[in-house]
Amino acid sequence: MNANAIVDAFLDYLQVSKRDNDIIFLNDLIKSHQLKVRWENLTKILDYERGYLTNDFIPPIEEYFNRIIKHGYGGTCWTIAIGFIGC
Repeated sequence: MNANAIVDAFLDYLQVSKRDNDIIFLNDLIKSHQLKVRWENLTKILDYERGYLTNDFIPPIEEYFNRIIKHGYGGTCWTIAIGFIGC
C-alpha cells in the first residue's frame, strides 16, 4: 500500500475529509484521532520479539495503521505520536 492510500484509508477511518492544511484541519484530525484511536499496550507485547531481534520496537507504518483500522488497536504515546506524524 502506498503512502497516499494509507493516508486516505486512515482519514476515512477517522471520518475526516482530506483538505488544505490549516489549524481547523489539524484540530479536526486531533479530535477524531483522540476519540477513535485507543491507548493500549498490548501491541508492545506483540512487537517485543521482532523489536528485540531488530532493535526497532516501532512497527512499520502500514502495519500500524492496519492494526488501528482493521483490529481496533492503538498504541502507547510513542507509537501513536509516530503514527500520527507518519500520516
